[in-house]
Amino acid sequence: MTLILTGPVHSGKTSFLRKFVSELKDQEIRVDGYLSLAALQNGEILGYDLFDVKEGKVSPFIRKEGAMNWEKFGPHFFVPEALKEAKRKILHCREDNFLIVDEVGPLEILGRGVWPALQVVLSKPSLCCLLVVRRGILEDFRNLLKAVPLKIFDIENPSACGLLRKEIQKAGRAKKRKVHARSRS
Repeated sequence: MTLILTGPVHSGKTSFLRKFVSELKDQEIRVDGYLSLAALQNGEILGYDLFDVKEGKVSPFIRKEGAMNWEKFGPHFFVPEALKEAKRKILHCREDNFLIVDEVGPLEILGRGVWPALQVVLSKPSLCCLLVVRRGILEDFRNLLKAVPLKIFDIENPSACGLLRKEIQKAGRAKKRKVHARSRS
């Protein structure tokens, strides 16, 4: 199952997910993946940090300034170690965990960034994941994933967050039942 949380830039997608990840953990739903948190200095966005939702670790991910050998897209540089870690998180997510990837952007539409890792895991029908995709590139992303069924939730729809919560909680409970059944056999 692949869920998409969409909306315009700076519409609260990551803020919603940061709170929601805590709720899922409180309900003993296993989560993995990452969020891209704004890295601020004196009120100015320097870039984004990679927040590991499973471990709670934060590391520099995307910056406005970087080295010549760093992957670059538009005005942003991707910190190589963090990009490698994001791909690793995606590729090594256990099937009994719920994978969260914030966000799939224009770089992935071009087949770069974390796309090679995502392409591998999205072919696994047993993996449940939530991808954050900006509204402006949603159609391009849908075209990229023609064969993958998607459920899309727009952050600006007043009922979307509630519906997304229910969908993930339902999937999380189903995963917990499967894990419990396997451990008894």
